Amino acid sequence: MRLGEPLLRQTREVIAAHALPATLQALTFQRSTVPDNPVSLGAATFALEGFLDDRETFGTVAAGRRAARAAKARTS
Repeated sequence: MRLGEPLLRQTREVIAAHALPATLQALTFQRSTVPDNPVSLGAATFALEGFLDDRETFGTVAAGRRAARAAKARTS
């Protein structure tokens, strides 16, 4: 819940910078009203993980996750 509005605001700003004006006007952004919706949580987790993996700022996080996945693959 703490990320809700700040993340939504940031999402609106990024999409506004890249979307065509007509497309942007047709979009509605809002937080889900379904509490603990596993589909929404999974989608948000997937998107956030992709963001962390792709950003130079979060390189240490991405490197740590890759190392953990590699170690897990070696032991499996």
